[in-house]
Amino acid sequence: MRITLMARTLRVKRHVLKCAVLALLPLCTSVACDGGEIITNAMPLEVSAFDTGIALDTSVAANVLTTTLTICDANSNCQTIDHIQVDTGSAGLRIFKGALKTVDLAQIVDNQGKALAVCQTFAAKGSAWGPVQAASVKLASEPAILIPVQVIDATFGAQPRPSPCDGQVLPAEYPANGILGIEGNRRGDSGVYFTCQANACTEFTPSDPQRVANPVLALPVDNNGVIINLPAISDNGQATAYGTLVLGIGTTWDNDPNTYSANPVVTVKLNTNFPLSATTITRTSESLGNTGIQTPVFRWFTQFALDTGSNAYFFTDPNIKRCPQSSGEKILNVEDPWYCPATPTNFAVAVGAISGSAWHFQVWIRDKTALTDKTDSLAFNDLGSDLGIQDTFIAGLPFFYGKQVYLGYAKKSSSLGDGPLYGYALH
Repeated sequence: MRITLMARTLRVKRHVLKCAVLALLPLCTSVACDGGEIITNAMPLEVSAFDTGIALDTSVAANVLTTTLTICDANSNCQTIDHIQVDTGSAGLRIFKGALKTVDLAQIVDNQGKALAVCQTFAAKGSAWGPVQAASVKLASEPAILIPVQVIDATFGAQPRPSPCDGQVLPAEYPANGILGIEGNRRGDSGVYFTCQANACTEFTPSDPQRVANPVLALPVDNNGVIINLPAISDNGQATAYGTLVLGIGTTWDNDPNTYSANPVVTVKLNTNFPLSATTITRTSESLGNTGIQTPVFRWFTQFALDTGSNAYFFTDPNIKRCPQSSGEKILNVEDPWYCPATPTNFAVAVGAISGSAWHFQVWIRDKTALTDKTDSLAFNDLGSDLGIQDTFIAGLPFFYGKQVYLGYAKKSSSLGDGPLYGYALH
């Protein structure tokens, strides 16, 4: 799932290189070095401005977490691309056609020579439409992996586009060069696939190797999960934030939970058939009877998810004041009712699992208008919005600040236990 409602701008930098041998990478450049040992599984993370070529409202690309990776074609032409959004709520690498400058990726076809395409829908943001092509991808200094990727291209194939991509698609001014989906509950994406020829597309069921899938799962090692490490930030927001995406959990010396995190890692077990549930505990301004005593209010959500692709906490609570209607931005024709409490609102969240394990953490929600309308900041830890989904609590990027967050993948094991699971440790 990816829900992005906020932005700013900066000149995009695209670094191009030639790779005669895919396995060769410079030492200690894009990767960190510690005590002479090369860290091969660490990718840079940043929340920073991005130049779309169009003046964007601040509320289009704040809290967009991005990384940098290298993609190569069959002729060993390679391009290093920055500002790829990291999304723990979807699976697969998707790159905007306009970001591909020096590579010519091979089209994946069916046994009749028809081009494979996919429509991947994202909550509240429209859909990504485009062909499925083969690419050699390098994540950090891991071995190159040959995988299907989606090239996001609204002009590809049949026009008008086939359903469900016949509606709103991701715009060319999207505040990133692409999306790196690293959701680990399933290997492949949830997209609808088609084969296209002569401007006509027909729905198609591809084999698993043809589906766009989480690239981390294709790594020979460091493939059992990821760690997202982001610093604590100011409650008033800040211009940028930088962190690290570590591939693998307990697979090598630099991702061992016992030494990587200074504080204990608290885990909660996921069940792919029964989603996690969440409970928020707030206080109302209403009194209990005539006693003047405020009473706790419990709100239950049947689904809970961690999602770096969402730039706020998304949940429904009628007791929290919405922003004035005039300040709401329309993103892809959806009016987004942000929370604007008169004073900062704090409440507890309890996350439960079928196994009985549980999480407890605190959430702060501040006035979105005051935070974003008069500032150049892009990183915020206290934004909230009502997406209109009554039974779902989404802990977006604000949750990740000040924590080391572990995502253990389904059908994989680590020292934290069998996946799928979530875990986090406070800085």
